[in-house]
Amino acid sequence: CPSTGDVVFVVDASRHVNRRELRNMRKFIKQLVRRMTFRKSGFRVGLVQFAGSALVRLDLHKGSRKKAVMSAVSGIRRSGSDPMPMEALQKTRLRIFGRAGDRKDVPNTVIFITKSMRKESEIMREAGKLKLEGTSIIGIGMDLSDSDKKFLETAVSPPMVANAFSLPDGETLTSLTDTIMSYLCNENTACSDNPCQNNGTCTSLSSTEYTCSCTKGYAGKNCEEVNGNVADIAFLVDASGSVGLDNVDKMKEFVYSVVEKLSIGRTDDRVGLVSYSSDPQLGFHLDSFFTKKDINNAISAMQYRYGSTNTAAGLKMVRQEIFNIQNGDRSNVPNTLIMITDGNSNVNSIDTIPEAIRLREAGVHIFVIAINFAGDMYRQEMDDIASQPPDQNVFWVNSFSELPEVGSAVFNKLSSPDMNKDICDTNEIKCKHGGRCVAAAVTGSFRCECIQGFTGEFCEIACPSRFDVAFVIDSSVSVGPHNFGLIRNFSSSVIEKLYQISRNNKFAMITFNSEANVAFSFGRNSDLNGLKSAIAGMRYKPGGTNTALALRTAYGLLQNDYGARRSAQDVVILVTDEASNIDAQETLPAAKELKDAGTHVIAIGMDLDTAGRAAAQEVKDIASSDDRAMIKLNSYSALKGIESDVINQMCEFGRNGRK
Repeated sequence: CPSTGDVVFVVDASRHVNRRELRNMRKFIKQLVRRMTFRKSGFRVGLVQFAGSALVRLDLHKGSRKKAVMSAVSGIRRSGSDPMPMEALQKTRLRIFGRAGDRKDVPNTVIFITKSMRKESEIMREAGKLKLEGTSIIGIGMDLSDSDKKFLETAVSPPMVANAFSLPDGETLTSLTDTIMSYLCNENTACSDNPCQNNGTCTSLSSTEYTCSCTKGYAGKNCEEVNGNVADIAFLVDASGSVGLDNVDKMKEFVYSVVEKLSIGRTDDRVGLVSYSSDPQLGFHLDSFFTKKDINNAISAMQYRYGSTNTAAGLKMVRQEIFNIQNGDRSNVPNTLIMITDGNSNVNSIDTIPEAIRLREAGVHIFVIAINFAGDMYRQEMDDIASQPPDQNVFWVNSFSELPEVGSAVFNKLSSPDMNKDICDTNEIKCKHGGRCVAAAVTGSFRCECIQGFTGEFCEIACPSRFDVAFVIDSSVSVGPHNFGLIRNFSSSVIEKLYQISRNNKFAMITFNSEANVAFSFGRNSDLNGLKSAIAGMRYKPGGTNTALALRTAYGLLQNDYGARRSAQDVVILVTDEASNIDAQETLPAAKELKDAGTHVIAIGMDLDTAGRAAAQEVKDIASSDDRAMIKLNSYSALKGIESDVINQMCEFGRNGRK
């Protein structure tokens, strides 16, 4: 065999292996070694045996001579202990690869032979670490249970059908000699007829599997697709408890299928990976691997870790670790995130949408693959995470088995000419009143950046007024911490939009429960960052519902002593989910006092059908007489959808003068 490689045999010598099987194991390894060429550019072989502990019988420095290898194989002895495969893989990684004799310029391969996947989660973890370091793993299982066969398939490098072998016993090991040698020597490969088009380079994975490295301007499994786009692409994969091991494998297959169609390379597409459950787990950075084979090997290392669904932490890690110039992100290349999940976040949920917004504000285009979501009420979070519009960036899938159908659709989005098309160069978009058209990354979508004093999708709404806006938000026990976070996000987003319309707008913030608390008044936080920081620092403090005191506090802040201005138009935005239950008789008089002073009161009632008729009537009576001033919502997640309505209502109030 004229090929080259650093190969380590990791073999089971525990009490589960009988003497005849051990003889066959030694015979099998010797057959392989005899067919290897040992010279400076040829093979080197290491050997680790395991039972109750792992023993390094031969490192790669000593394994550069065939005679030394054959002697070490002859020395494998059976132990009476239970097997510890994890320790053997760990010693292979720490004491053989990266040590004396290991060569950086040749491929590393582990041939793992076992009769047990004992402590399978630890085996998966160690196998994953090897694969993340670029090592290919071939697994040979002897007389394994069905569950252990599944774990072995997960431990090996992709494609698992070509690299995981299950035998009825150790006596048939030698039947695999030709197959393993074909892999090590690249004999009879799938690249024999070079299926890669347009001068692509074929890399064999087995006798039937291959990948193509495409020349610039081409992509697809066989480099058959014309694709002038280059992107830095991150995958964010849900590995939480609701997913299950089998479905994690299906998600891996989906990621493989997308990577297969890309044009991977240092100057072409780059790929990074993060998985998440209760906590995020970094897979690999954008500059970790530059071939499809290495990327797919690293993807296969991703672990199923059970746990909850902390989507916010996953999004944050993508922003901080993947799209980071220190880790391979390129400033002149578009960034795309493909998130795959089967459920809404249930840990730190209030931070999920803000983290998605931070990514989008950093220029990342987000696609969401949402699996098995039933009902619109569960879909809002996915719509809010994805880039806009959701109907072009969220893919709804009924089951994990349908993921292959989505792979082509996602690739078509990535490779579409519209991905980099500047729709603003066409005559289709007309931003009004001096607004500037800004093209989005995908499918010809856009936004208009309006000049001061205008708003709306096309900057069509004049908003010349300057406002003093007091937010009055409910922190009572009926709201809960998650919903309080959604109100906080809503307030922050409205303030940001109003700040962009005019730097002359000022803001105050009041939270209320049994008492009323001024988070900040009009005289503080004149810059946007200060305002957003102050809002982010607000904490949920449950209690009763003293709406009257909150409204009177707002009235007091709107007097000039607290930074409010006589020349500004006053607005109060109240968000609550129930009728007041402290000094309730004072609530409507407090609201009337505000309105009599010329303040426009927008009252947003949350889930009022549950709260009852009295609550709905109170919210209606608090609001200004304009029919739109009372807004009823069924859920807190719907707050995001009314931001523009609230602002447009304020602008109309401003144009028409005080009421």
